[in-house]
Amino acid sequence: PQQFVDTANHDYCTRGSSEVTEIVEGESSRHGLLSELKVTRLKSLSPKAQYLYRKALYFRKRAAAATKSNIRLKRRLIESKKLTKSEMFQKIVGSMAKIQSRFFLCQLQNSKKKSRGRRFSLEDKVLALALFKQCGSGYRLLSKIFALPSRKTIMKLLNRIPVRPGICEPIFDILKVEVKQFKNPLDKYCVLIFDEMSLKSAFQWNMFDASVEGFEDFGYKRTNRIANHVQVFMLRGIRRKWKQPVAYHFVNGATKYPDIMNIVKSIISKCNEIGLCVMATICDQGTNNEAAIRELIDTTKQNYLRNGVTLEENIFEVENRKVVPIFDPPHLIKGMRNNFLKHNVVFKKDGQKYEAKWEHIIQAYKMDPYLGSLRTMPKLTEKHVNPNNFNKMKVAYCTQVLSRTVAVSLNLMAFSGTTVYTEDGALTLDKEAVQTAKFIEFMDNLFDSVNGSLLSNPLKPLKEPIGDSSKHFVFWNEAKEILSSIRFKKSENSLFIPPTVKNFIKTIDNFKVLYSLLKDVGFDKISPRRFNQDPLENFFGQIRQRGMRYTNPTCAAFTPLYKSLLVKDLTSSHSLGASCEDDESEILITLQRFVSQVCSDLTVCIMT
Repeated sequence: PQQFVDTANHDYCTRGSSEVTEIVEGESSRHGLLSELKVTRLKSLSPKAQYLYRKALYFRKRAAAATKSNIRLKRRLIESKKLTKSEMFQKIVGSMAKIQSRFFLCQLQNSKKKSRGRRFSLEDKVLALALFKQCGSGYRLLSKIFALPSRKTIMKLLNRIPVRPGICEPIFDILKVEVKQFKNPLDKYCVLIFDEMSLKSAFQWNMFDASVEGFEDFGYKRTNRIANHVQVFMLRGIRRKWKQPVAYHFVNGATKYPDIMNIVKSIISKCNEIGLCVMATICDQGTNNEAAIRELIDTTKQNYLRNGVTLEENIFEVENRKVVPIFDPPHLIKGMRNNFLKHNVVFKKDGQKYEAKWEHIIQAYKMDPYLGSLRTMPKLTEKHVNPNNFNKMKVAYCTQVLSRTVAVSLNLMAFSGTTVYTEDGALTLDKEAVQTAKFIEFMDNLFDSVNGSLLSNPLKPLKEPIGDSSKHFVFWNEAKEILSSIRFKKSENSLFIPPTVKNFIKTIDNFKVLYSLLKDVGFDKISPRRFNQDPLENFFGQIRQRGMRYTNPTCAAFTPLYKSLLVKDLTSSHSLGASCEDDESEILITLQRFVSQVCSDLTVCIMT
């Protein structure tokens, strides 16, 4: 019987498709295989031979059906090639964008198939994932109109991505390839940004990892504490506009400063291995962040002292590479405004002592609508002059108050002594408001100097890029003297210096150091706006704009969103109502390439 099967298989494999058809048609008359065995009846065979005969006949029919199917597919392929080469088809597809043509071809391929018979490429699934994460209900509606992957298919795609709390090793593997393709060597210089976002405490069983999500998880360690925050670390290019999230972890409350130190040093070491150069760190003024930066600086200075050298700059080193810590300028300006809301500001400028009061701004705001048909401060609203806790987070409400427009308006109203008659009676701005105008003008110039762009601005030269011939360095020397003199008044005899003032001075000093280091490696000018947390704030904003359940997501909800936001050019780069400006940076590694690389690596591992 075994010899019979081997002979039959060999005989079948050497036949053509036409012979297969003849054999299948002849089997109904009990000929074919039986005649080759020189028997006319099936009962003439032993029971075992009969079993093998039926199996051979079954597989022979299956092979014939597969051959027919292949012939049909070849015909369809030939017809498809003819269609795609036609002028009309080329004209239709050529007029579309790449993503539109891909979607059009997907609909041609799957529109007439049943849901279980549809097949989608990785590009189709990535597009579907972006649409699904943008609006789940909208995706369900589109699924009824177009042939789209099911929710289960999309979730399988996300779960194939090995992104877990901690440093993501696959991202660095792909970054290594990307860095080698940089045409300009200055594109490899970047900054490390890190910040926290609040989460909702909740537990959820993850069937794919067989673990409970909701506890503190740093990647290299887990605790039994309930997580209610997530801290994300992101790299951002200095010259080229790129950004890339590289790590995150779940934590209870604020991350302890020793953990921040370890993660910062680990990420910078990883960047050194793949060819990226981290020149600075950007963070807010959280006490844990300040403690981590202070400890890194102190450790570096102690190492210098052991070698008999005194380090004057407030910087730290990782693997003998200097890193400049900078506090996020938008957070600094908000800190100054928040203290100004509650306390008067005493400062010295040009040897004279001044006192600025927030009440002058409120009074000018009330007078503005009665000065004429056109307002002098058109951007100011009640949210600017009397902000609640939510409005205090928005940078625009802060910078629009501490602006040159408001300073000029206060100065004009105070000098002119104009009196207006409102519903509350006659209002006249105090002459002392000139001092408030001077403080507002100084804060406007100070923020421009640490948040300028690469565009030229003759009216506001401090918003231009930092270079050898720019006016930043002269202004910063004057600004340090003014900042050093600033005191906030708790009462008539009680003055204090908030941490924001000290951190502003440190940031100014470190901008000078940073420019010097970048100049040594080939930069002729730098844009201060490249050194803030806007990309990370926008990243958080994209998560929150997914809907009510994501304004304060759980740990289980955050991870899929973190993965899906690796999609490039398919989601909004800037959320409406965000607390910062659009950073205009692109995600360096797309989800499509990331999944492709991971899948190929998994295939290689399985084969080896």
